[in-house]
This record gives sequence, C-alpha cells and structure tokens, in this order.
Amino acid sequence: MIDIDPFDVPASRRRVKWMLCVFALLALVCGVGVVSLLRDVRNPPDQDNTIGALVASEELILKLTPELKKLSAAALNLRLPDDQSIGLFGDPLEQLTDITQPPVSDQPPDSDLATVQAGRTATWDAATETSNLPRSQLKLWQPLLDEVDYFEHAKFYFIRGELTGPRVDESKRFRAELGFRGLARTKAGSWRAIHSRQQVVWSRVTDAAESGWHITAWEHQDMSVTDAPQRMFRSVLHEALLDEDQRRRAERSLHEEKLLSVFKTGTAQLPDRKYLPYFKHDSMSKHPAISVVDIDGTVLTTCT
Repeated sequence: MIDIDPFDVPASRRRVKWMLCVFALLALVCGVGVVSLLRDVRNPPDQDNTIGALVASEELILKLTPELKKLSAAALNLRLPDDQSIGLFGDPLEQLTDITQPPVSDQPPDSDLATVQAGRTATWDAATETSNLPRSQLKLWQPLLDEVDYFEHAKFYFIRGELTGPRVDESKRFRAELGFRGLARTKAGSWRAIHSRQQVVWSRVTDAAESGWHITAWEHQDMSVTDAPQRMFRSVLHEALLDEDQRRRAERSLHEEKLLSVFKTGTAQLPDRKYLPYFKHDSMSKHPAISVVDIDGTVLTTCT
C-alpha cells in the first residue's frame, strides 16, 4: 500500500492554485468597489440631506401659509401690519427694506381705448435699508396704502422657500420669497393692479412668551403698479339680457348645482348614474361654458 501525502503536489500545481485564489480575491474586492460606486452614483451621500431639506421646507410652507392670511387681511385693512398680524414680526426687525414712491409723471393721462385697456404701469423701488427697527414702528407700504381707498382683493403667497443651516432639524432660519397681488380702488378714482415680490426671513423663536416662527427680515424686491381709469372687464349681462328668465338661465351653473349636491348628500345628483365616472369637482373641459365679449363696443365676438 502506498501512502499519498495530499500536500505533496507538484510546484506548478501549487502556483496555479495560488494564482486562482489571488484572482478570486481581486474579483471580490473589485466587485465590492463597483457596487459601492454604483450605490454612490444612484444615491449620492448628500441626496438624503437634500431630500430631507426639501420636504422640511415644503412642510414649513404649509404650516406658515395660514399666517400669510393675516398679512392679506392687514392689506385689506390698509395697515401692514395691523393689530392682528403684528405678532408675526420679530421685535426688533433685524433688517427692513421698504418701498419708495416713484416720481410723479408730468404727462397727462390718455383717454383712448388702448390706454384704458393697458393702463399705466409704474415701478416702485426699494427704499434705504433700516436695521433693528422696533416692531411698534413698523409701517410697510405706507406710501402705497395712503393712495388706496379700498382693496377689492389682496393676497400674499409663498413663491419658494428653504431652511438654512447645516442640519435641517436644527435650523432656526427660513428664507422665503413672498408674492403679492391685489386690485385696489385709489382715492383718485382709478383702478390699481398691484404685483410685488419680497425676500423674507423667518426665524424660529424659542421664547416662552413668543414661541414659533417670526419674520425678522423683510427685503423689497420689485413692485409693479398698473393704474387704469376703469376696470378691464365688467359684467353687462343685465344689459344684454333684459328678460329675467333668460338672464337666470344664462347665470345658472349646472356644474355648481351638482357640486353643491356632493357636499350636501355625498354624491352628485345626476340624471343617470352612468355619468358619475365622468363628473369632476373641477370644471376643466368636461363642463364648458360660453362667454360673449364685446371687444370695442361695436363687434361681438363669441369665445367657447
């Protein structure tokens, strides 16, 4: 009987085995590196932070949007801020750039149709920056509001915003761009359309007395004001349709009636249930309407 030593193998075979082991180890290392590289490409290290910051900013915008309604109401009251909205501002206001009234034009207003339709547009620039203004002295847009008799509608709204700082969950400052649009009747008797943008910084206060988010900086960006002697459009249905029954039929909205039935009964009261899948809360194209527009007072154009 011959004893065979398992370790007694030719040197060439041992070299082949060692080479195979080395190649296998290199392949394993390279494979791990490739997988790690692909993971970093698909999910960069900063991606989670970016997504988290975006989500947190959007959530904060939703939280602060009801607060902007107080500013909108203040504009309607011709005091910005008023007693109900002054608590939104920090005390003192760290930085303020308000508006300054544009120079008065010596050109007399035109009365032709083109001017009535287009109006006159002026740009209100930024005033000198003020720092550390006490909240009690804050009077935004005072030159503009002094010329307004009343607002028919006015609204502040978020355009964009982002939390600042290395960690979103610890951020105490929120930089946002606010927009404003409104239609006002001036004391001079003209109609005024107002559009503006401003950069605003909200700071989170942890004081027991005034906890929450407060505006600590307000920077005017731009404001355009368009004045016209009369409104661009007005309803003349009562002049065009003298018959009361015809006017009532023209003013009736079947879609509005069905929508009200949804809120009252939980379902739309349609002539047949087969129409339910096609009923939408928004009007869109499934509930069309017809408007008759008199362009220049002589020709009627029908738009569908």
